[in-house]
Amino acid sequence: MTLAGLEKTLLERVRVWWRPVSCIGIAGGVVMHGIILPIINKESLDLMGFAAVITACSTAFAVRTWEKLNATD
Repeated sequence: MTLAGLEKTLLERVRVWWRPVSCIGIAGGVVMHGIILPIINKESLDLMGFAAVITACSTAFAVRTWEKLNATD
């Protein structure tokens, strides 16, 4: 396999998988910081900060949905 062929293959993989992987990462971060860490540290959750995180994450998911509906690539 040539270097150009390898580059083409890697770019195809990145273009297909970067959005789903980033969405999983965002959701995982919300679960980690909103549920798991407060339980482990035995602390209460900062609801204002968590609301800001949820707002930011929902915006990212909304952009993803808009892109899929409009077939923007």
